Amino acid sequence: MNLEFLTDNLILNLSLFLIIFLVVSQALKITIFKKNKSISYIIGVIIAILAVRYMTLDQIDFLAHTYSSLGTIILLAVPFIIVFFFIYSIDLRSTSRRILWGFYLIMNIYIFNQVSPFSTDISLEITIGIIFVGGFLILIDKWIRERFIKIKLRERAR
Repeated sequence: MNLEFLTDNLILNLSLFLIIFLVVSQALKITIFKKNKSISYIIGVIIAILAVRYMTLDQIDFLAHTYSSLGTIILLAVPFIIVFFFIYSIDLRSTSRRILWGFYLIMNIYIFNQVSPFSTDISLEITIGIIFVGGFLILIDKWIRERFIKIKLRERAR
């Protein structure tokens, strides 16, 4: 049994499960199940289990190698946008947001280095870029949250 593959696959599956569960349950809690929040958690767990169960590393690898640069943008930018709006649209403390950013940063670097179609030099530069963007977001976390709150207050005032 290849223990390294099992560990890599376990980390990827747990990360995907956590992100899918959080996004689905929070989206359902905010939109459909405002009064009965436990149903949103149950549906979130079910959808996350199904997604993780049928998502393979080969599928992510296929996406990255098929589209090269576009695959990298898809694997880095789209989840970043989703996580960005998710983290700042729910009510979390600053420490929790920073922990989520750190977790997302580590997971993003790990996934990118597993499926990167680029040479070692380019992969290293992109990894350093991911670290700088993540560190910058952690530093300006409070400022971003304040802007989101101001936007929500303006929308409610209308």
